Amino acid sequence: MAKNQEIENLKEDIINKLDQLNKRKFPANIIADIFRPFQITGRGRAGLINAVKGLKKGNVVNDLTQINVNLTKILDKHVSFANKKIFLFKLDSENIKKIDDYLKAISLKTKVFEGNFDHTQAISTDAVLAKAEDLDSGTIYYFKSERNYYKTIPENLKEGDDFSLEYPDAVVVGISKKLRFDLNAFDFIKIDYKHDIVVLGIDLINVFDKALSNIKIEEYKTLIKRFGMLDQLNSLNLRKIIPKMEVEDPATGRVVNHDFSTGKGGYTYLGRSGKKSNNMRDDKFFQDGSKNQILDFFGIDREYSVSENEKPVVSLGLTEAEFRDSTNNPVHFAILDYVESYSGLQYCIDKIIMHLKSE
Repeated sequence: MAKNQEIENLKEDIINKLDQLNKRKFPANIIADIFRPFQITGRGRAGLINAVKGLKKGNVVNDLTQINVNLTKILDKHVSFANKKIFLFKLDSENIKKIDDYLKAISLKTKVFEGNFDHTQAISTDAVLAKAEDLDSGTIYYFKSERNYYKTIPENLKEGDDFSLEYPDAVVVGISKKLRFDLNAFDFIKIDYKHDIVVLGIDLINVFDKALSNIKIEEYKTLIKRFGMLDQLNSLNLRKIIPKMEVEDPATGRVVNHDFSTGKGGYTYLGRSGKKSNNMRDDKFFQDGSKNQILDFFGIDREYSVSENEKPVVSLGLTEAEFRDSTNNPVHFAILDYVESYSGLQYCIDKIIMHLKSE
């Protein structure tokens, strides 16, 4: 009986992690690779879930345990680093220590230094300190809360559907469903004594509802001000580092995308490189078009070669509307993608600070 309960608990845990990964838009092929060695296959997430529910043959406990361990690894990494919108706040060391001491005291009391990420579904939008990790440059504190995003899917009009009473003056040409996806968000506050900054990282910025993310950003800024006893909190302006990242040594990585204005006021948007190895600065169209031109770069996605297996992309810039309004409009955040480790995260932060300090 105990063994049966252990199996059911493992299945429930695995299904929850599959649900979280799917909602986080994690690549399905990587998830499938985790199940394949155990001869577990299914069409999409629903197929895998049904396969897990029906698993009875073989060493079920051992297989499910290993699958759960592997799913936990990829989910832990994804909530730690994936698609984070970061703000950098330059503060006095005394204020940084106040923030750090406050968060450390709560972390020690709640024992989050000793624990792992809890992937059970959050039931509140209030941020709760969920995990802390000591790093060489300082401590990173993760906060967990419920957040959501929406998706609209079209529905086929069925024969016999009649909307004439509801909409007598219109012809209904289509209907749709609006779906809401609730999932865990893991944001972080990183103490960085190396650069005397506090870094705020907001989870899955390109996935979650933008309005909810903006509300959460203001809530965290209020917390940081309270913890550090600050009257105001302004994030660093990253506008001037865009052209510096554009011309950085190719040995450090490549330009995946860049937005710029020509000296004549024309605008060119080259889009993302179609090939993993391509550098947009090597693009023939760009090279020919930029000859004898003074270019004002106002947006960039740059991939950095941290290691053979880690190539994060740092993205920042103005929208076209912001640039047209004023070329000097500030850029208060960067977006980090494809970060795989704390060293990769620190590398990206180091790069930003390096360019800010350079003339």
